[in-house]
Amino acid sequence: MMCSTIFAAAEFFVRINANGNYTVSLNNQTITSNTSNFRFFDLYAGNYNLKVIKNGNGRVVFNQNISIQDGFRTVAELDAYTGLKIIDKLAFVQKSWYIDNIITTAPICVTPIVTEPAPRPNPYNNGWNNNGNNYPSYPNNYPYNGGNYGYNGGNLVDENSLQSIKQAMKNASFETKMIQVGQTALKDRVLKTEQVHQLLDLFNFESNKLEFAKFCYDKTIDKNNYYTLYDDFAFNSYSSQLDKYINSK
Repeated sequence: MMCSTIFAAAEFFVRINANGNYTVSLNNQTITSNTSNFRFFDLYAGNYNLKVIKNGNGRVVFNQNISIQDGFRTVAELDAYTGLKIIDKLAFVQKSWYIDNIITTAPICVTPIVTEPAPRPNPYNNGWNNNGNNYPSYPNNYPYNGGNYGYNGGNLVDENSLQSIKQAMKNASFETKMIQVGQTALKDRVLKTEQVHQLLDLFNFESNKLEFAKFCYDKTIDKNNYYTLYDDFAFNSYSSQLDKYINSK
């Protein structure tokens, strides 16, 4: 069952998880851009053919049908390894042809297809207090110990090494490959929270950023500062997942 108004419409946003210039077609709408972000408006509910072509070599990187639901802005990301993934569905009501209202809570009669967990309350404001900033304070389990920082003789990443790791990750074709490069580079290393922040800043997609943040947590020497990385996520659902992961350790 679908709740809608006479002005209800649908929208589809997709981001391509790779550098380059692409042409994206959704039925009879076509957009060409090198920004990796593509937005389609004024859609009717139903099935649409989504086709993505990489300009230059003309390679078709995606060509499948997708379902568009009335009254929702469907947000997706396209990755060469994982394919098309729906990362959010935002309910909205179009009040007129030039303005709409996003509904933060979908109507009860709508059952959106959401692949990410629903957001929970902001983990920052849960009563913890650390020098008046209301952030949790996690114990530092990696005290300094003769240069190896208590991590099985691991070496702390210095500034030059950090820049080399960042460049190697930037050179990766896709963010999933960036994760693999970073994991290999940090295999026998430890690092600081601020350095993790710089590496997370390389990612565009929240899910990949979360995966890498979880990986780096066990290699971070100042775990008591890891809460500062919550601000690196645009959506509370991802910072909440990181918070849950840290508390499970």
